[in-house]
Amino acid sequence: RARDVTESLRTAEALRTSELRYRLLVDHAPISFYVHDGQKILFANRAFARLIGAAHPDELVGVSLATIVHPDDVAKVRKRVRDLEEGKIATPIIAGRMVSRDGTAVPVEVMATKCVFADRPAFQVVVIDVSERHRSENERAALEAQLASAGQTLHLKVRDAEEARVLAEAARASAEARAD
Repeated sequence: RARDVTESLRTAEALRTSELRYRLLVDHAPISFYVHDGQKILFANRAFARLIGAAHPDELVGVSLATIVHPDDVAKVRKRVRDLEEGKIATPIIAGRMVSRDGTAVPVEVMATKCVFADRPAFQVVVIDVSERHRSENERAALEAQLASAGQTLHLKVRDAEEARVLAEAARASAEARAD
């Protein structure tokens, strides 16, 4: 009987150690991560706190999802939570926007899965900030528009130069014909 208790204690200790290592990994990960119960945040890592503009992850515990999800995306998030609860979807990455503490919309890609947190059903969410990618795409589009405009301008200048050359040639030919 003492051996059974010793084995149970070892198993419990191994589980606590494993959970602690996992929590340390997630808390210090460079990618934003949080856990919610469908209504409010239960845990957030440091990267997520930075993304949202909180000084510390603990500031986000208990915060309503409605305050961090962009208003235009709330219905999409609610549907996703329902789908996850019902096991309807795998965990595809979806695009959305979070709202930082200063009200700035932050474009993100999000992947969520069901989990158990503090012995309760919950959802763990990985959030990737795609602000820089959006900025780069917008800059590229602006440069392409400028290039297209420059190409159009160059085409018009070449056409105008060609028309001027033809008119000058015609005027020279006309002058030579009158001189004869």
